[in-house]
Amino acid sequence: MRAKATVRFDVPREVVRQTQEHLRAKGRARHEGVVLWQGTFEPPLITRVIVPEQETSAIRFRVPLAERQRIARKLAGSGEMIVAQVHSHPCGAFHSPTDDEEAIPRRVGSLSLVTPDFGARHELLDGAVLFELRPGGGWHEVPLELLRLSGLRDASHD
Repeated sequence: MRAKATVRFDVPREVVRQTQEHLRAKGRARHEGVVLWQGTFEPPLITRVIVPEQETSAIRFRVPLAERQRIARKLAGSGEMIVAQVHSHPCGAFHSPTDDEEAIPRRVGSLSLVTPDFGARHELLDGAVLFELRPGGGWHEVPLELLRLSGLRDASHD
């Protein structure tokens, strides 16, 4: 069941392009991939992509603790934070129990976007599902309309 979304985030075209580029590169190797979207909750805005150091396989990704700590130190005092993570699955998009437990953003209201087919589809949101972290730590599906993507029509598709 989809929960009611509360905030809409603007996602710049360049963020969409860099996200697709990374997920597709990992997908060509038949691996899941992950990127983090940096930004602010007030106003709701995604400002840039962080491609963290990651260990990947066909069925999961892992961002080492040292890398998570490095990113947190870099963002400290900047006024921005990790607003969302975006990762790919080999087939269908869903939030697995591993995704729930190992999600990188931990602030209530953070987002987790999951894309199917190793991110290979022409449009980032095609077949994707979006989840929001709620009080109590649960991830709940919310409408994709929570994201306003400037770059839905990506002409650079491989």
